Amino acid sequence: LGLIAACLLTGPVQATVIEVYIDTSTLADPTNAVLAFDLTGMSDTVEYQGRRIDSFNNEVTDDFGQVMRLEVTQGRWFEPADDALTYDPVLINERLKHDLFGAEDPLGKNIAPKPDEHPTGPGGDKAPRELRVVGVFTDFREDGELSGPEPYFFRRSRIAGADAKPYYNL
Repeated sequence: LGLIAACLLTGPVQATVIEVYIDTSTLADPTNAVLAFDLTGMSDTVEYQGRRIDSFNNEVTDDFGQVMRLEVTQGRWFEPADDALTYDPVLINERLKHDLFGAEDPLGKNIAPKPDEHPTGPGGDKAPRELRVVGVFTDFREDGELSGPEPYFFRRSRIAGADAKPYYNL
C-alpha cells in the first residue's frame, strides 16, 4: 500500500487528519493516482414542490463514500454507469431528506431549482440539468463530528472522459 494523500481538515473545534491508502502496485503510474474527493464545498438552494431549502454540497467521486465510511440508508451510491445518465445524480443526507421531503420517499425526485429562476446553465446557453436523488446517506458533518448536521448533498464528479472536470485543488 502507498500513502496517496494526508489532508488536515479543520473545524471550529477540532482538527482531523485523513490518510488515504491505496494499493499502488495495481496502478500503471502510481504518481498519477486520483484522490476520491474534492475539498471545495459550496452552498446552494434546492427545491421540491415549492419547498426551498438552503443546503451545502460537494462534488465527490465514486469512491468517496467508501473512503469516508458513509452509510447509505436508502438507494445507492454513485457508480461508473452514471456517466450515461441524462440527469445529474445526487445523494442527500438524512437532514436534507427530512427538511425537503418530510416522510415522502426522495428517490427519483428532482431537487434542482425551477428553470425560470435559473434560466441558463454554465455559459448561458442551456437550462441546468436535473438533480435527481439516487440515494440518502447518514448525516455528514463537513466541519467535523462536533459540528451540527446541516442539510447536505453530494454531486457526482467525473474524473475521466471528454467532459470530465479536472482536479484543480489537489
